[in-house]
Amino acid sequence: MGPEKISYLKRYNAKYKRILHNFIQADIKDKPAAVILDVGCRAGVDLDEIYAAGFKGRLFGVDIDSGALGLAKKKFTSAGNICLLQADARYLPFQSDVFSLVYSSEVIEHIDEVDVFIQDVYRILEKNGAFIVTTPSKYNYVSLIGKLIPRFLKRPIRKMVYYLRPGEDVNPHFKEYTHKELKKIFERNRFIVEQIRPGVLRVPCWPLFEKIPLLTFIWKMLDEFLNVIPGARHLKGNFVLLARK
Repeated sequence: MGPEKISYLKRYNAKYKRILHNFIQADIKDKPAAVILDVGCRAGVDLDEIYAAGFKGRLFGVDIDSGALGLAKKKFTSAGNICLLQADARYLPFQSDVFSLVYSSEVIEHIDEVDVFIQDVYRILEKNGAFIVTTPSKYNYVSLIGKLIPRFLKRPIRKMVYYLRPGEDVNPHFKEYTHKELKKIFERNRFIVEQIRPGVLRVPCWPLFEKIPLLTFIWKMLDEFLNVIPGARHLKGNFVLLARK
């Protein structure tokens, strides 16, 4: 096991994942007996990241997709501290006050009863426990462009530019959020929001960027420039929110 090797461009686009993993590692640094839950674990990529870093506490993963869970179970057959269960994110099958940390990556935008989800995570977290989510920014430029593209053109364009996110016909998002909107939802459900960090401006046409490395350098400069423009961070692909009970 261990983190899958990925290309430079994928790694660049996935900065929000590195922020997520850094938040997790910082929170459990002095908690060797921590109990962690991944809500929407899919095939266990994020769990693998934590496990490969030498975490000795207990890891749990839930997902509603039995097929994805099957892949995760094959990956962790020899890991005695990982438990995987099929469950709906809104109704988590755990007792109250048991988890040190709960995280959920690219899941909250698919949930219609978001308050029910957040309230149930609050219930299962111990006092001062952390809840970390990653989610697409409501006004990221890829999403805005996607809304302008006719449905019949979405699939060929996705194939051409790789990371143009699927439209409403594939894996639909129930709702996307701005940083402020999601913070407000967490706070009305009694969480204290400690940090919100944006990811990066998604690289568009990957084949072109792979052939011309200078484009990536220019793109990174543009990404940094957006950090000093009020509101421009919303154009970036994803963001990470860290809240505490």
